[in-house]
Amino acid sequence: MLNPLSARKELHFGHSVCCVVAVLVLCSAVTNAQVDVKSITVNVDPGTSLENNVGAGFSLLEKEVTQLNVHLTSSKTIKSSSLVASAPGANWTKVTETHWRAAGIGTNDEFWCIILCIMDNNGGGGSGPILRWMSVSHVDMDADTDNDSQNAHRPPSRSEAEDEIEYPGVVASDVLGLLIPVNDNIDVSSTVRDGSEPMSRSQDPDVIDHVLEVRPRKAGEWYAVFLHGYQYVEDGTDVLLTDTDLGINEDITLNLRLESSWNTASGTTNTASAYYFPNTPRAQTYTATDMFEYIVLGCDIDVDSNNATDGSGRIAESNEYDEGEDFLEAHDHDDSIYNAYPEYRLGMLVPVNDDDDDADGEPDNGWNGENWSGPNGQTVETDDDDPQPGILMGLGVSSPDKVLLDALDPKLVIKKVSGDGAVRLFRASDDALMGILNNDEDGFHEFGGQTNWLQLYNDDMAIRVEGLRAGEVIIGYQLWVSGAILHHDEVRVTNVQLDLDVNNDTDLSDDVDGVINYLPGCEGTVADGYTPKVSTGTTFSNPTYAGQCMTLVLQGIGKNSKIDEVVFEITSTSSVSGFCVNATDAKVTGTGKEKDYSFKELQDDDTITITSSSTPTVSYGGKMEDDRTWVRFWCKDYGGKCKITATLKRDGDSVATYTLVVPLDSDTDDLADIYEKMQLEEWKTQYNLTTFDTDDLTFFAKNSDKELKDPDG
Repeated sequence: MLNPLSARKELHFGHSVCCVVAVLVLCSAVTNAQVDVKSITVNVDPGTSLENNVGAGFSLLEKEVTQLNVHLTSSKTIKSSSLVASAPGANWTKVTETHWRAAGIGTNDEFWCIILCIMDNNGGGGSGPILRWMSVSHVDMDADTDNDSQNAHRPPSRSEAEDEIEYPGVVASDVLGLLIPVNDNIDVSSTVRDGSEPMSRSQDPDVIDHVLEVRPRKAGEWYAVFLHGYQYVEDGTDVLLTDTDLGINEDITLNLRLESSWNTASGTTNTASAYYFPNTPRAQTYTATDMFEYIVLGCDIDVDSNNATDGSGRIAESNEYDEGEDFLEAHDHDDSIYNAYPEYRLGMLVPVNDDDDDADGEPDNGWNGENWSGPNGQTVETDDDDPQPGILMGLGVSSPDKVLLDALDPKLVIKKVSGDGAVRLFRASDDALMGILNNDEDGFHEFGGQTNWLQLYNDDMAIRVEGLRAGEVIIGYQLWVSGAILHHDEVRVTNVQLDLDVNNDTDLSDDVDGVINYLPGCEGTVADGYTPKVSTGTTFSNPTYAGQCMTLVLQGIGKNSKIDEVVFEITSTSSVSGFCVNATDAKVTGTGKEKDYSFKELQDDDTITITSSSTPTVSYGGKMEDDRTWVRFWCKDYGGKCKITATLKRDGDSVATYTLVVPLDSDTDDLADIYEKMQLEEWKTQYNLTTFDTDDLTFFAKNSDKELKDPDG
């Protein structure tokens, strides 16, 4: 007999029942390893009246049981026995005076009988025969579920066919049993996982309908039944029912709901058992048992949701019912919880990978002006904007259960649930592109038959998340079975972009914006040409200094981010004499005015801190808006360059730092990439070169001369 507590870690039940060891003598004849006969031996001596008969019972009847045998014993000699009463259809027959048999009783059939025994006094005192009564009955507990798991969960089936497959060892090897999702989400409360005590789950979609029917049978008299053990909650109530007495002649049917615990491992299989026992029986104590097989399944995606900076490992293993990284990774339906846990508000921070660190002349994220299918659209770059790590947890399904699960059309779906950002996912083992999540409901799924995903039946899969567009992305990970979602998990990532707003309108949406397009001191594009901004004048021979006021924008970080401040710092900058071919102006000449880039118009200024209360002017300062933070930024020389950092701080501690090099100089030759590309196009035209690579930024270098003979001689 199974220990009724053996499944406690896996399931919560309401009105459950605890087992007391039966003292029935049960003998089984075994044929081909299948039980087909159940026998019981009953001492009839105590049964002195029809009302106070001995009473004994059979508990679980397997599908293969073909007959029940009752053997009568006594200290006296049993001369004869006769059937006094029986349940309709039970078909009891006498084999001998001390042996009664019933055949053809189904697993859900009611059966009982009362037998009168006439015994010889054997020389004892008194006169006449001795009369003794005994009864035998079914002692039944019917725990009905949707156990075939062929479709989305439906009301429990009461059919005999489904009841038979619920029993382990019968035909359960041909089905998975009841599919129960890992109940680790927060549908009911924002402060505790659903699958934890106390159970209060009337609104929880991950709690499965279940029926427990208690039908105690004992011919002649009915005894009270106590229900206790697991936590059950009756449908529509939040009351824990324990030690409930059943009155004489009373059945009970409980419409129950059951769930897995929040920390049950996916792939857990077991047998759920229900028990009860009569109170103070006349002769013998017996238990009734019903069982069903189940498997708990769940999918889990994990990222570094609190952006650990201690070097101990990016993805925390913390997984508690009311705290920790896994609990707080996408708590989007109750933002107030982040007042207590602000470090989790942004989820995993991912830099937008829109630069060109491999110096191939194309953005690292594959952006081609319309979408992310450009030359780098299928690859992941290895650079300072590396995609951040994540893990898709495997289902933990054994090989035999994998075969059964395959028959139910399983799918693992990764999708964008919400947010204004965009990401691209790669499989870490070989950097293969998995897919792009751009618009809401974008997604992709693979599973059965897909070689690249088969490991997720048993093992975990490491992934990499690349930022494509700034903003929040809620990534959903879903397990579909038989056309319906069985379990899901979500994580939040926030893509952060530090870039240059060239035309100073505090956003990054214009064609002229971005360091990838920026020609120092100018505003424009390759297609439309560039206009000088550092100076005015018709030619470079008569310039008048003006300075170029732009904006540094940190997109994705603002007042809603629970970040106290953003510290912008120019960590290095050139200090080239003059501002245009060494032209000078008193505004940018002299002590404290030598640097080519600054946060102030007429002075060197390398550091500025922006908070939610910062108020800018037209020429200085910045502002923290809801989803972005920006600061005024001045260029004072056409030949200047600099490096800038933006550091996020909370409670005085650094959360993350982002770096921007102005202008973009992928090959680090002190020449702006955009300038080199324009010169390569001119070179190709001037020398009429048909196969010349205009994206080869290494062609020009400050210490080499590759000039060809002038084509006109």
